[in-house]
Amino acid sequence: MESSEADELTKKKLLVIGGPTASGKTALSVLLARELMCPVVSYDSRQFYKEIPIVTAQPGKAELSEVPHYFIGDRSIHQPLHAAGFAELANGRLQDIFTESDYCVAVGGSGLYLKAWLEGLDDIPSTPPTIRAQVNVVFREQGLEALRSWLKSVDPEFYNQVDLNNPRRLTRALEVYLHTGKPYSAFLSRSKKRNPNFTVVYIGINPDRSELHSRIALRVEQMVANGLFEEVMPLYAFRYLPTLQTVGCKEIFDMMEGKYSCEECLEQIIIHTRQYARRQLTWYRKVPGIHWFESDPDPKSILKLID
Repeated sequence: MESSEADELTKKKLLVIGGPTASGKTALSVLLARELMCPVVSYDSRQFYKEIPIVTAQPGKAELSEVPHYFIGDRSIHQPLHAAGFAELANGRLQDIFTESDYCVAVGGSGLYLKAWLEGLDDIPSTPPTIRAQVNVVFREQGLEALRSWLKSVDPEFYNQVDLNNPRRLTRALEVYLHTGKPYSAFLSRSKKRNPNFTVVYIGINPDRSELHSRIALRVEQMVANGLFEEVMPLYAFRYLPTLQTVGCKEIFDMMEGKYSCEECLEQIIIHTRQYARRQLTWYRKVPGIHWFESDPDPKSILKLID
């Protein structure tokens, strides 16, 4: 890249919106993108899949029609997109966006995917099949809760960051621990150079706790009205797919197996969503230089940060 091109690219700004689920990130991202006349790139690993728009709270038709969106409902649950693959696709998309605009808005709640995109992934050691089999036996015979308890005891730091409903990530962390004797979190980089070709501005949304709990309960209620059960129940045959190991799907599948009543199922979804929101906040609070706002911030106050 010629020097003048590189200088021009450094003027570009990526506005990253983060925070707990149900905090109003999606609506804010649309408002900001509309003001900046730029697209929205989603880094929410749950919203990639077209079969589950309701349970993953994907933007509605009205929001999608206001500004261009990328990585929303654009693939099947049978085509999982992992963090490394997303990073490659998102980098390509961002370069295309920056040929047309000085700005891009990114929004989501998947810290690992954001980190992979903007900083690259850590060099985690591979593990032998015997170790993998050992962990899989625990999962198969004792279930997801056993993996959670095990991880919490050996690596509480990663336990507070990871999606506890994702068995793939739990087993991977435990495999590394068994193989190396070190917690998985020990292999995660504390700092890396961000992409020097553009400026990243981090915005965090942090509602009052009681308000967030009310928002979560209201969201679940709205999901049911929009057809949550009708969306998830036909996917029962695919319940073991990694793409369906998400809050909302697992509880409904458990209900279908008689573990919960309908009312208990909804209670569990609310509880697990609160727990997920707490882990998201824990992750974002560690982002250096993030600018925090309470719920429903005035977009103008955010736009001042990128002038």
